[in-house]
Amino acid sequence: TDGNYYGVEETDRNEMAQQFLSYQMKQAAGLNPTTIEWHTKKKACKEMPAEEFMALASAIGQYTLPFYNTMQSRKEQIFDAIDKESVFATEITYNNIT
Repeated sequence: TDGNYYGVEETDRNEMAQQFLSYQMKQAAGLNPTTIEWHTKKKACKEMPAEEFMALASAIGQYTLPFYNTMQSRKEQIFDAIDKESVFATEITYNNIT
C-alpha cells in the first residue's frame, strides 16, 4: 500500500488483530482514537492513521487468503485420506498461488 515491507505471517496478523481490537475498545469507551501503532519489517512501531492501518490490514488479508485457502484444501485432503499412501500423495506446495 505504501511501498514499505510488512510482516504477513500468522503472528503478524494476530498482532494486527490485537491492535485493532484495542482501537475498537478505545472507541467504545469514547476515547475517539484516530491512530493505531504498527511497524514495517525490522522497524519500531509508529502511529499511523486508523484508515491507513485498516487499508494495510485489508491488503495483507487479500495477500494471505489464497495461501490460507490452499492450506485448508490440503488439510482437508489429508484428513480425507484413506491410507498412508494417500496422505503422502497430497502435494503440499505454495509456489503457484496467485
